[in-house]
Amino acid sequence: MTISGSWVLSGAQSYSTISLAENAALTLQGSAPSTETITFRAGALLVLESASSFSAELLNFSKGNRVDFSEVFYGTGATISTSGN
Repeated sequence: MTISGSWVLSGAQSYSTISLAENAALTLQGSAPSTETITFRAGALLVLESASSFSAELLNFSKGNRVDFSEVFYGTGATISTSGN
């Protein structure tokens, strides 16, 4: 799935890949999508609101890209893991 402009996804979602176009914004509400890869372009924004779980590899994530966790609430045992080059 390719996101351009500003999108909000709610409810159960399942995509193997999500591509965020330049300056695109994707807000995830409810159950976050079961996604293997998210590719970012310049200025892309991923916002996780009340997502209960989220697992994906972020590709091309660099200066100018953002992931906003400000509205995510985690229970005990929650893990946020990042890695990169």
